[in-house]
Amino acid sequence: MNRYRWTRYVFAMGCVAGLAAAAKAQAVDASVCDVVNHPTKFDGKTVRVKGLVQVDFDSFIMRGDTCTSSLWLSYPAGTKAKSGPAAVLTLQLAANSTGTPGTARPAVTLEKNQDFLNFDLLLSTRPKTNGMCLGCVKSDVMATLVGRVDGTENAGLARDKDGKITSLDGFGNMNQYSARLVIESVSDVTAKEIDYSKTPKVDGDSQGGTAKDYMALTKKTEDVFPKGTDAPAQIQAALDAYGAPGQDNGVMLAFGDMANVPDGEGTKSTKNSPDGLLLTVRFDGDKLKGDALSRAIAHEGTAIVLLRGKETMGCNAIEIKAWGTALTVTIGARQKTLTLPGGTVLWSDSWSAADKNANASAALTSYLDDRDESPR
Repeated sequence: MNRYRWTRYVFAMGCVAGLAAAAKAQAVDASVCDVVNHPTKFDGKTVRVKGLVQVDFDSFIMRGDTCTSSLWLSYPAGTKAKSGPAAVLTLQLAANSTGTPGTARPAVTLEKNQDFLNFDLLLSTRPKTNGMCLGCVKSDVMATLVGRVDGTENAGLARDKDGKITSLDGFGNMNQYSARLVIESVSDVTAKEIDYSKTPKVDGDSQGGTAKDYMALTKKTEDVFPKGTDAPAQIQAALDAYGAPGQDNGVMLAFGDMANVPDGEGTKSTKNSPDGLLLTVRFDGDKLKGDALSRAIAHEGTAIVLLRGKETMGCNAIEIKAWGTALTVTIGARQKTLTLPGGTVLWSDSWSAADKNANASAALTSYLDDRDESPR
């Protein structure tokens, strides 16, 4: 590198460091509960928050100490981080939509120091578990984060009484979160290892698998159930949500950039969609290897179906039905166990026939309650 280029490089790095220091200096101390309970009050402000950070199957959140709400976390666009959800579904209004989009916001800069690197590593390290653990990570993390808050009072997709889209705003998975922190710096990082000891000890049911055509693998699980029953119809509906090969139905699949601020957020797309809505499903190929991706495809497909329906459904209601489809595919694949992030065993073939439905239902309720995936 010649002297001129080296001088420019040093100057640029100095500017980045200066911006990061300025952001820290002007940060307002706040609690997670303050931010999520008053999202528009903090909108656009740089805050410093401390709490428990959790990466889940389809969430990347900081939890509050005195409330049940969660603050969605994002990295600035372009961040090449390993941490983040295993799957995430985000929405954007199409060019032909008559609805009103949210607000487009400027980019911020992330300080990639050693604390950030530790944070990223801890939240992306997979646990050693028996059987398939879908999108699981080894640890939650206590940390202090500084970043810009994005807030709205109108999170999610809104429709009128006829099912017509009127507006779209919000952040995170399914745009359901009213408050988000775009991370600018990380400090005070401490790991809190998750207990996966309840995962049944089984032979087989590896973390991944050898499947190549995940759509075909998912469809094949229909064959286990009697034709004309709810199970195969449920699976097929989830697959149909992605559209036929070559069909442009407004659904896009992508891999990577799981925790970044989505491209085009807060604006209308230049593309049209049959119903005025574009849905992007992102999968983490490292966390969802082999057969695990099939379960994720079933989950997200059901979420797409419900989001495109005329009835507005809450986040938890959608999650319950989406996990129901993923469980149906698990059973159809004759899988012995399925464990969820946090160590919840959603399915075990060792359960008695009389207990299987009740145990799975109780496990799902416990998972959604304990991991607190609901935004508000």
